[in-house]
Amino acid sequence: MKQQDKIYWIVLEPYVHVSFTGNEVFVYNTLDGSFIESGSKSIIELLHSITESPQGLVSRTGFFLEEETMKDFILQLRNKFMGDIIDTRLSQGSPIQLLPILNLQNSAERLKNDDERTVGENVFTHLHELLIFLDNPDTFPTKYYPTTLKGRIEEYPQINTGLNFPKIKKLLDQLPPAKKDLTVNFLMKDLLEYRDLDELISLLEKIPVKKKFSFHYTNSKIEAQTSQIMKADICLNMYIDFPVCENQLQSITKVLVQLSIKHECVFLIASDEDFQSAEDMITKYAIARYSFVPVYTGDNADFFKRNIFLSKEDILSQPVSMREIFIHQSLNVENFGKLALLPSGEMYADIFSKKLGSTSEYSLLELLYKAMDSNDSWFNIRSYAPCSHCNYQWLCPSPSSYERLLNRNNLCEIDNK
Repeated sequence: MKQQDKIYWIVLEPYVHVSFTGNEVFVYNTLDGSFIESGSKSIIELLHSITESPQGLVSRTGFFLEEETMKDFILQLRNKFMGDIIDTRLSQGSPIQLLPILNLQNSAERLKNDDERTVGENVFTHLHELLIFLDNPDTFPTKYYPTTLKGRIEEYPQINTGLNFPKIKKLLDQLPPAKKDLTVNFLMKDLLEYRDLDELISLLEKIPVKKKFSFHYTNSKIEAQTSQIMKADICLNMYIDFPVCENQLQSITKVLVQLSIKHECVFLIASDEDFQSAEDMITKYAIARYSFVPVYTGDNADFFKRNIFLSKEDILSQPVSMREIFIHQSLNVENFGKLALLPSGEMYADIFSKKLGSTSEYSLLELLYKAMDSNDSWFNIRSYAPCSHCNYQWLCPSPSSYERLLNRNNLCEIDNK
C-alpha cells in the first residue's frame, strides 16, 4: 500500500502544552522544557483539530506527510517525545488519549454559578498568609511594599498611631482553631515602638500558627522580649537597607545566634553594589538564613532590566510543569491566599489593589469572600496584552507588584509595548 493511501492517527502526549497566539502555535514539553514554534497554517490547523478533539487525536491520510513542513514537524514531535503518528491498521479502533484540561473544583466562577454551593465553601483553606502592618506600608520598604517611593498606595488613610491591639485580637480570634498552615506576619518599623507588644506576644503564644515579626535591623534591643519571643515561637525577619551600619548588624545577629532565636536577614537591594555588599556581609558574619528583595527607587530602572526582567532564554531555561501552567491560567501565585491589614483597619488582598473593606464593618470570613469574588488580586493573571499575544504567556510567573511600580504589564524583554 502506498503511503498516501494509508490512514494515520496523530496524537499528542498528555504532558504537552499547546498555545495559539496570533499566527503562531507553541508546542511545549512540560517534562523537559523542549518546544516547537511554528507559523505554518497546516500545522496550526492540525493542532487546533487535535486540541479540540474529545479523543485528543485526529486521523489523516498519508497525503499530509508529502508536505515537507508537516513531515519535519511530525519528526520533531517524535524526537522530542511530544507526540506520535500511528498507522490505523496497527490498532483496533482509535487510541484513547486523554489530554489534561483546566478543572478547578473550587474556583470562584464555578462556585458562583452553582446555586447549591457558595463561594465561601471551605474558604479558610485558601488563607495562607495574613500581613498585619503595625505602621503604614510606605514608611519603609519591604518585600510586600518593594519601593522607597511615597504615596504609591492610593486609597488608605494615613494613620500615625499604629494599629491598636483590640483590632488585632478581634481579627485573630476569628481564625479557625486548626489553621496551623497559616503565617501571621507583623510588619513594623521598630519592634520596641509598638506599645502593646507584651499583650501581642502573649496572644500569639496561644495561637497555633506560624508567626513572624518583620522590622528594621537597627532595632537591636530585643533582650527584654527574648524569653517571650522564644516561648511564642516567633521568627524575626530583619530588613536591611543600604548603606549598612555594620556594627549594629553584627551586634543584633550575634545576640540572635547566641540565644538561638529563629531569624532571617532580608536584604533590600536597589543596585548591583547593594547586592555585592550583601553577599560580602553574609560571608563575613556567617548569616545562615537570608533573602534578597529588589527595591524600586524611581531611578534604578536599568538595575531592574538587568536583574529582574526575563529574557526568552530565562523563561525557557527550566521546565514548567503542566500543573504550574494550569495554576498560572487560574490564579495569581504571588498574591493568592494573602490578606493585608493596614493600621486604619482596612483589609486588602494586596496593598496595590482596591480595598476589600474594613474589619470594623466586615468579619474575616466576609473579607475572604470578597477576595475570592474579585479578579483584582488573587485572580490577576496574564490575560492581557502584551502577555496575551505571547507564546510564553503561561510559562511566566504571575504578575507582581513590580509591574505596578514600573507602570508596565510585563517584566520581560520579549515585548516592551
